Amino acid sequence: MSLCLVGNWWMVPSPLADQGAWCILEQFLTTNMTYPQMEETFSSYLGDQYVADDWKDARNALFSGNGDDSIALTNLYALKARHMPLPSSSSRMNGHLSSTPVQ
Repeated sequence: MSLCLVGNWWMVPSPLADQGAWCILEQFLTTNMTYPQMEETFSSYLGDQYVADDWKDARNALFSGNGDDSIALTNLYALKARHMPLPSSSSRMNGHLSSTPVQ
């Protein structure tokens, strides 16, 4: 977990930038994990950093494919890209990643 300096205060990144949290959401779409199992694992993983409203868009993305988990996963990846810091050696197209969800 990296820290960033804002003014004179060290700040811990948002839980929305936690790779492990996104992996749990991805597991829901790619395994036989049930929604209640995902919610339990997710809230346990984040502990007191879990704020349901912060993850509303991510939960909506889980069901955005109208039954097609590959579409929902694409939408989840697009949302994740908006919240995850890019690695310094990432391969970016013209320095930008698309954050447009698939409809």
